[in-house]
Amino acid sequence: MKVIERQSLWLWILILCFVTRISVVSVSEQQLDQVIEDTAIYMHKTVSNPQVGFVGGEWAVLGLARSDYHVPNDYYLTYYNNVETYVKEKKGFYIMSNSQNIHA
Repeated sequence: MKVIERQSLWLWILILCFVTRISVVSVSEQQLDQVIEDTAIYMHKTVSNPQVGFVGGEWAVLGLARSDYHVPNDYYLTYYNNVETYVKEKKGFYIMSNSQNIHA
């Protein structure tokens, strides 16, 4: 009887594994590159004037800078000028996060 209970338990575990299995999606490198490029185009269009701040600022600029998407130098110059203006307004402090400050 114990053998049947043990076999039944294993059968239920096996069925559970098949029913709840997680599908793994595979994409080619070309598909991944296309998604990255589409995202970069969207970010560049959406955040056309990058400001100081996490949303619409640092993360958009960093993401675009790290992608292979061609971003005109004017984009980065605009961000630089916005940071410079912000730092002057804050009298030399630019808080990037809770742990980082830039002292100009």
